[in-house]
Parts: sequence; structure tokens; C-alpha cells
Amino acid sequence: ATFFKFPTSATHVVIGATVGYGLVALKGQHIKWIQLAKIVGSWVLSPITAGLVAALICYILDNWIVKKRIPRTSLIIVIFFYFFAIFIFLFSILFKYFSEFKGGKFIYFSVILSIFGSMLFSTVILFPLIHFLKKRLKRLELDKFRVIQESKPSISYLPAQNQEGKVEIHDVQEFEGGYVISCLLTILQIMTACNKSFAHGGNDISNSVAPLISIWLIYQLGSLASFSKPNMYLIAFGAIGLAIGVIFWGKRVMETIGKNITKITPVSGLSIELSSSTTVIGMTLLGLPISTTHCTVGSTVAVGWLRHGFSSVDLKLLISMGICWIVSIPIPALISASTFCICRALIFGIR
Repeated sequence: ATFFKFPTSATHVVIGATVGYGLVALKGQHIKWIQLAKIVGSWVLSPITAGLVAALICYILDNWIVKKRIPRTSLIIVIFFYFFAIFIFLFSILFKYFSEFKGGKFIYFSVILSIFGSMLFSTVILFPLIHFLKKRLKRLELDKFRVIQESKPSISYLPAQNQEGKVEIHDVQEFEGGYVISCLLTILQIMTACNKSFAHGGNDISNSVAPLISIWLIYQLGSLASFSKPNMYLIAFGAIGLAIGVIFWGKRVMETIGKNITKITPVSGLSIELSSSTTVIGMTLLGLPISTTHCTVGSTVAVGWLRHGFSSVDLKLLISMGICWIVSIPIPALISASTFCICRALIFGIR
């Protein structure tokens, strides 16, 4: 699928292969079908949820930042998104910690500490950063802006002039606010990309490494009793495999999601990253092995429809991806079942 640039799901492949093995080795008796149904349901729910969240975020960014261009209001909204992104990241870590050590009240500790941590970041780092960007703008950009305005007053995207040909004060302030907000949005998009990487590691890497950890524990201990504390070297092994895969094959899928499905702009990219990472982390906290790919594609399609209309999304590519997602379950199941039968025959003889 990656060779043909289709963003398929590693979660689908792993679960499909696991079910295929279970059907042959255990004759389906120990497969938890209810849990499997919940997982399959989450595969449908997750892209829809991520798409709705992405559409909401994109609508807010478009209507309160891009179109209105009110620096103070835009800055408040950007700060809120910073707070939200940091809160989600901290909560996902603290929730796991307190759920293991603090009993039934862990969620309250997680929420309170995440709120204070987000506020602390905003106070200690974000506001000094805003002040620095404003000073940098005044030092490096405003003089150049005035020179361009006075020498080429006919350029349409520059602020309007008053009767004396000077730049009005509120226009300079609007330009200043736009510059600061643009820089903050760029940094925020980097943060949300890190959030998404964290979510990807917490969900997809876990799905991929889980079978290997099971084999290792059975080999070492004879049971899965210590699965709650897996071998960190095996997890690191999976993370290294992820990094190598991104380096050598990631460009093909990046091109499909970032270019071929629909047009992506900075605002669109921020909406997609933040919504998909939030959805994946939320589903992971609920214990559902959903697909980061599904969430990303769902967010991309929703934002494309919202900003550019239904015709902006490549429906043929979308249908091809859907078919690829569907067959990524039975094909791994068939390969897994066949491989198990062959290995069992070679080791124990034909039964």
C-alpha cells in the first residue's frame, strides 16, 4: 500500500493478522468478538470525529483570524489554541501516571495539573515570545514596510494610505498583529505535529509492537502475566523501525495526504494536525486502538470540503483509499493464517 502511495493503517494490518491467527490456531474460540466489534466501530467513528473537530477548528481560525484580522482577538484565540494543545499533551501523560498510582480520583489530578501546566507555559514562554516577536518586527520589518508602501502605493495587498500618503497607525498595528500571529501559528503547527507524533507512538507503535512483546514474554516467562510492564528495548526497537520507515518510505504517503487529496494551507494544516492528534490521544486513553491514518484523512477531507468545496477533494483517490483500508484486514488475516499453518506443519508435522 505504501509503495502505491496509499495511506493505509498499521492498526488494521496487525488486528487482521491477529484475527487470522486466532481463527486457525484457536478455531476462533478465544477471540473476543465484542471487543473486536468495538474496535471496528472506532475505525468508522474516529475519522468522522476527527473531521468534525477539524472543521470546527478551521472555521474558528478562518472567521476569527484570517478574515477579520483583528490583532487582539486573533491573539487571544491563538493563545487559547496553545493552551488547548499543551493541555491535551500533558493530560495524556498525567492521566496514565495517576491512573496507576492514585486510585479512582486520578482524572481530577490529571485535569488540575494539566491546566496549571498549560497556564504556566503560556505565562513563562508564550507571552515573552509575543513580546520578542513584536520587538523584532519593529526593528526589522516596519521600516521595510514603510519603504515599500511609499515607493509602490499601488500594490493591492499593502494597507490603505491616508491623504498625505502615509501609513495609518491602525494599519501598522494590523500588520504587526498579523506578523506576530503568523509566527505563533507556525510554532503552534510544529507543536501540534509533535503532539501527533506522540499520539502516533502511543497508539500505532503499541499496536505494531504488541505481538512481538507477547512472543518475548512467553519465551522468557512462559505467560503474559508481566504484559503491564513490557520490555522497553522492544518498544525502542519499534520506534527505530518507525523512524527508518519514515525516512525511506514516508515521502510517498506524505505526498498523498499533503498534496493529492485536497489543497492544504497553513490554517488547514494546523486544523488537521490538532484535530487528528486530539482524537487519537482521546481514543487511546479509552483503550481503543484506532488508526492515526484514518483520523488524518478524515480531518483532511473535512477541511477540504469546508474551505474549498466538495469538488476540491479527489473522490477517486478517496474511494481507492477506502478499498485499500477494507482489504487491509482480510489479506493480512489470510497471510497470517497461511503462515501459521505452514510453520506448524514444518515444526510439528501435518495435522
